[in-house]
Amino acid sequence: MAEVLRDYVFSASHRRGVSKYDYLFDGQVWKLNGADFRSTANSLRATLTTLARRKGLKIRTREPEQGVLIVQAYKADARS
Repeated sequence: MAEVLRDYVFSASHRRGVSKYDYLFDGQVWKLNGADFRSTANSLRATLTTLARRKGLKIRTREPEQGVLIVQAYKADARS
């Protein structure tokens, strides 16, 4: 059953606009593996897509093999 907490301090990564994945939004192509994330690749892809949208960016992702995710953020108006 759910319970009410009298006090709880949220870590910085849970506040809107602050993310432990901010380094991924610099435009470089990043290769992430299971050591870089605890969730599934699909869950991380969804998280990164949401974070990119909040920053006015888009993100390309590929999963070349299970547990590996290639990502690149880019400006929403950039074409390639």
